[in-house]
Amino acid sequence: MNRIPTALAGLVALSVVAGCDAGAEQPRPAAGGVIETVPPEPVATPSPLPSATPRPSRPAGRGDGDRRRARAGAGRVAVHRSGGLVGHDDVLTVTDAGSWRFTSDGRSRGRGALSDEREAQLDELVTGAALADESRKPIKYACQDGILYRVVSGGRTVSWRDCGPGSYPRAARTIAERLRAWTAL
Repeated sequence: MNRIPTALAGLVALSVVAGCDAGAEQPRPAAGGVIETVPPEPVATPSPLPSATPRPSRPAGRGDGDRRRARAGAGRVAVHRSGGLVGHDDVLTVTDAGSWRFTSDGRSRGRGALSDEREAQLDELVTGAALADESRKPIKYACQDGILYRVVSGGRTVSWRDCGPGSYPRAARTIAERLRAWTAL
């Protein structure tokens, strides 16, 4: 009778280790022995708020109207971190108004607002040519247990798996790292 629970526990442990990233894109051999992955399906960019819906007001002294209007054209920014051995499922969303919300495993874990300076830095990163260029290129990586990152902004999606130095797109990773330092991600 003790064999069934032991066998079941062993199967569960084996499936967790073997399939720790079930659902991720599958690698395929490419020329030269490098493993290349098929890029994941693009994640829909959150749509902007309808014009009839008032946006949250910002505290006095928080930027000028011209910069906020310029940011509205940049759209929202979302960073999704998933997978890895511990099974992350974290999402950080920054709105046009500069407020951010962090969820982990579907639960709200934090909220806040970026300073004007950080908002301006984020604007430069998400509207820069480097992010647009990275969104058009497939990213190559050779590990399956690394954390999968996805940066979505203005209809562009850049995905990569953290497999060590040089395995990531620089502009998208800079966005994720800055937002991690500035927020709860």
